[in-house]
Amino acid sequence: MNKKKFIFLSTLFFAFSFNINDSYAKDQIYDQKLEEVIEEYDKNIEEDKSIKSEETSDDLELKDDSLNEKKGSEESEESNEITEKEDLDTDTSKEMIEDKTSGEILEENAEEAEEENYDNSIHTEVSSQTSNINKYLEEKESINIDKKDLTFGKEINLLSIKKQNLNKQELKNKWIIENGKKYYLGEDGKKVQGLYEIKGNTYYFDKNGLVVDKYIVLDKYGKYKIDSSGKATLVYKARPGWVTTKEDAYYFDQNNRLIRGRRNVGGNYYIFDFETGKILRNGFKVYDNKTYYVDDRGVILKGIVELNRNKYYFTIDDGMVKNKEIVADSGKYQTDSKGRAFLIQKARPGWMTTKEDAYFFDQNNRLIRGRRNVGGNY
Repeated sequence: MNKKKFIFLSTLFFAFSFNINDSYAKDQIYDQKLEEVIEEYDKNIEEDKSIKSEETSDDLELKDDSLNEKKGSEESEESNEITEKEDLDTDTSKEMIEDKTSGEILEENAEEAEEENYDNSIHTEVSSQTSNINKYLEEKESINIDKKDLTFGKEINLLSIKKQNLNKQELKNKWIIENGKKYYLGEDGKKVQGLYEIKGNTYYFDKNGLVVDKYIVLDKYGKYKIDSSGKATLVYKARPGWVTTKEDAYYFDQNNRLIRGRRNVGGNYYIFDFETGKILRNGFKVYDNKTYYVDDRGVILKGIVELNRNKYYFTIDDGMVKNKEIVADSGKYQTDSKGRAFLIQKARPGWMTTKEDAYFFDQNNRLIRGRRNVGGNY
């Protein structure tokens, strides 16, 4: 009866667990139901063992009473025989005692064999139940169960359910929500990224899930408008030149690809984000381990730049210049380890030198550039 009850509960439990759609709820109910089934099974096993033990105890008592009666009868008969046959020698008496002792040993062996058969039957039943569960799970291809070696006298231990392979058929081509963010699982069961078509509609996913209420610009495609439901519509096809959204600016090259990194566009230098391709604006930016400053249009500033009451000196090739003498249009500066520039000599007509270079200021205190005649020499 216990075996049938366990099989019924197990089947009911597993059938119930695989009909739950929500993966989180399934895990919670699954663990709870598993504990109930195991507890019920353990309880039934203990009841079987107790009943069997009582039956065995009653049988042993009956056998002991029968054995005592038999032994009393045999002793009486033996006493009569000894009285009638006093001429039996000592060897004959020893043989009778040995025969009686041998009989008792045989009785005890029979009792031990019966108990061992009971142990084996319980072990066989446990193994059979475990085999049935495993066979069911293998057919479902849904979960794996770790087991201890099941032998009589050891606790039946179905270890924690491994959740990484839960119902593979349900974990693909499906919307899911994680930490309040919406994702879509593709044919391979993994979260999709980028443009993805679902039932005739186009959506866009980034690493944080479905993108909504936004404009995006993509390589070779162009600009998309994404509505509140996440549906993406192409509104500007990619072609060479600038393309802007309400927040950002991008630039397509001659191959309709978004440019990235530090690039010269129309005589100005810009830094474009390596991941998205959008232009970087407003503030200090690090590119190729060099620090630059870009304005609100994204243009890289160069020369002496005053920021928050401090002056800095930037070049296109080296970014912020530190710990060096430099000459700018306003004169000669010394920069410190933080890049701050301090004026040490104002501009005036004539030559001005540093440890490494030489410069010349014209009559308007401006640095001359290009090929020029200075003191009769070019």
